[in-house]
Amino acid sequence: MKKTLFLFICVILTGYALYSQGTNYNPEKNKYFYIGGNVIIQKTKVINSGSESITPITINAAESPGGLLEAGCQFSKWFGLSTGIGYSMLLTNLSLDSYSYSYDTLDSEKQTYNRIIDGNTIEETQRISFLNIPLLFNFQVPVKSKFGLYLQSGMNFSIPVKKTYLSNGTFSYTGFYPAYNVLITDIPYEDIKSNVNVDKEGQLKIKKMCPELVTSAGIWFMVRNSLHFSLGCCYNRMLTDISDYPAVSNFRLSTRTDHIRSFMEGSDNISASSLGIKISFRYIL
Repeated sequence: MKKTLFLFICVILTGYALYSQGTNYNPEKNKYFYIGGNVIIQKTKVINSGSESITPITINAAESPGGLLEAGCQFSKWFGLSTGIGYSMLLTNLSLDSYSYSYDTLDSEKQTYNRIIDGNTIEETQRISFLNIPLLFNFQVPVKSKFGLYLQSGMNFSIPVKKTYLSNGTFSYTGFYPAYNVLITDIPYEDIKSNVNVDKEGQLKIKKMCPELVTSAGIWFMVRNSLHFSLGCCYNRMLTDISDYPAVSNFRLSTRTDHIRSFMEGSDNISASSLGIKISFRYIL
């Protein structure tokens, strides 16, 4: 992030140098159409608000890319409107130090026993990619004829295209038979084993359409005729719960040695946000 910011600053200083040397620009247009694009380097976070059985979850933001191909109209030197097609990714690392759960069930011989699950060092990576269709309002404040400030805000209509999770942890499975007052450990019977490394890669259930608030602000400048560059900070946030899992009252993270569920499946609410740096260009038509 620091290297990227340094590069952006160098680009800005280059633009200033060109302007100060008297480059011959076209007169500024107050109304124009344009095409453009941007690249975003951001930290993203998917917040899994857990149920009582998987609390507390540690959530660590991760770097992920994003971008947009944009077309729009600037109605005056102050106001404009744009849309386009974009791509973004939500990438988050989650961890849970310990997990304990027990429930009554039947074994293969139809006898009732209490199955006890203990887990530790449980980690999960959630990766969700979106195709975005934005509707953006643009506000510009010219400071000089070729330099100014901008604010862009609006909504993304985000469609998930990839939604995976990768989980792993160490689990122990034991069984207690109250009828015999016996605790069974470390035998192949009923998949009762200790200190087993369990991992799973699976698909997340995400709503088919997720509205997202998008906003960015920064500086813009012209480096050549009809070519604008801008540098700013951006913040995005999903406006609704993005999970498509049904509500679960008694969530079991893992019941056997060959399977582990996603934290998202047992969470009450899933929200997501991102914060990053955006570099953009516009070519005036």
